[in-house]
Order: sequence, then C-alpha cells, then structure tokens
Amino acid sequence: MSYEAMVSDIVFSPDGEYLVATAGTDGTARVWDIANGSDVALMAYEGTVNGVAFSPDGEYLATASSDRTARVQPWRPEGLADEACARLTRNLTKEEWQQSLSDTLYYRKTCPNLPEPQE
Repeated sequence: MSYEAMVSDIVFSPDGEYLVATAGTDGTARVWDIANGSDVALMAYEGTVNGVAFSPDGEYLATASSDRTARVQPWRPEGLADEACARLTRNLTKEEWQQSLSDTLYYRKTCPNLPEPQE
C-alpha cells in the first residue's frame, strides 16, 4: 500500500479483509485489499473526504465529504452492476457499449433482466 496524501480516517471491513482510508488532500476514499496491498476501489469527491464507514454486512460504504455530500453506495464491482441494473430501464446499445467498454471485444446485455434496446 502506498498513499501520497494525508489520511484523515481509516476503517476495516467487518470481515477484516479490506481497509478503507480517506485522504484529506486528494478528495478520495480508497478500499485496499489487506492481503496483497492493492487498491480495489476508488471513490472521488470534489472536497475533502472526512469519514467513512462500512455497513454491518460489508457490502456498502458510507462516506461524508466537505463538498456537503454523504454517499451510501455498493463498493464492489458486482454490487455496482446490480445497483445500476436496478435503476436502469434498458440495456446499453451496441454503440454505447463500444463507447463505454471499448476494451471489451463483444457486446452482451448489461442487465439480464432488462430488454435489449432497439437499434
């Protein structure tokens, strides 16, 4: 783990596998994998991140920032995809897929529960 900014808060996930550090000088909250020291999630803010907390089940991360925002959001990639699919009304078009996920070779439905868009 290497962190260049001043750290203002540190918390461990309920299962002890992850650590969240928030930095006052760079406006981010980062989730670190304790086993290998890599950062696995990054949340950016306009202002200083003042505090963080995991939900009791470890699936959500709550953050408070000096930009007058408080967020509660899933922090794992699979949780973010599930959250997006719960809020969307359709899948991405092939063009949107290529713009957003250009390094992915083939198109697939983003949300299996939603219809494919009409081209």
